[in-house]
Amino acid sequence: MRCPEFAEKNTRCVLILSVINGVSHAGDNMINHHQLEKDIEHLEYVLARFSGEDRIPLSYWHGRLASVMNADLVPSQLQRVKRLQDILGALQQGVGESRRAVR
Repeated sequence: MRCPEFAEKNTRCVLILSVINGVSHAGDNMINHHQLEKDIEHLEYVLARFSGEDRIPLSYWHGRLASVMNADLVPSQLQRVKRLQDILGALQQGVGESRRAVR
């Protein structure tokens, strides 16, 4: 599958097709710094508002965070991602504790 000719330079089209085709971007710099920044901002937004009743499981967010960690990060992004890992770990621990309390 290919992007239409007019969209060959459209990063979103390339990224979507690479996901469909199973191509990994980890470490190959295909994700530009703007997309990487948007991904980090989105994770910050979502994890700040996460509740144990959300439909999307924490394992999904662990995967999203792992994909960001595989990119080439500048020091400030690395700090933010480490903070997100801490938040996600605390959320995971909280979900585990609430499950034990229900039993």
